[in-house]
Amino acid sequence: MLGLDVVCIRKFEVAILSTPQIIDVILHRDEKLQSTSVQFIAGRFAAKEALIKSDIGIKSFREFSDIKISSNDGGVLQTKWNDRTVNVALSITHDCDYAAAVVLRI
Repeated sequence: MLGLDVVCIRKFEVAILSTPQIIDVILHRDEKLQSTSVQFIAGRFAAKEALIKSDIGIKSFREFSDIKISSNDGGVLQTKWNDRTVNVALSITHDCDYAAAVVLRI
């Protein structure tokens, strides 16, 4: 299955400035070690939305921070939630005011 999401980076910037705790809702604790830039957060949000839309079985999570996106040794992106790991083809892009992500279950 395929999932796609596009978000406005500027809206994330405004949301983070007014409610900094939103970072804790979106990013997994390990992802926060990589970056907390607005572009990174918007990209991760888009990726997690795309994951949900791809219908890979992510149903039982409370917050986006429950979902972790990381690379394995071969560079393949993996998603992990509730101790379940799924390999996916994931592309995240940023351009000016937008971040987009496409997920393909492999």
